[in-house]
Amino acid sequence: MSSTLKEVIAIIRPDKWWATPEVAIALGAEEVMHWRVLGRGHQHGLRYLRPSSGGEESEMQFLPKWMAGWMIESQQVDALVAAIIEANGTNNYGDGKIFVCPVDEVTSDEIGTVAIGTANHEA
Repeated sequence: MSSTLKEVIAIIRPDKWWATPEVAIALGAEEVMHWRVLGRGHQHGLRYLRPSSGGEESEMQFLPKWMAGWMIESQQVDALVAAIIEANGTNNYGDGKIFVCPVDEVTSDEIGTVAIGTANHEA
């Protein structure tokens, strides 16, 4: 049976980071790439009163987040996305976003181009 490779990218709250790889590993998605990033969504950052400046309003335009990415078989996507949502969801602004992208080709400097579109991804 032929399958395709997908990349799942999740932008999540920093305080939820440690639960995310655990649910992915439980599904067999053990290889993960992750980065600390700054960003903002619909909330446009944070506005708050700074106590050290006599109540003057300040803002933080970009919030710290984690970005994690998995390369997985297409039939695993729905389960991984559901697990990420369950581990990270608070039903509030700032919960993050999940992107699912097709992967047409993978190139490795160790083994050359890897054919995508078959269950066997070896060069």
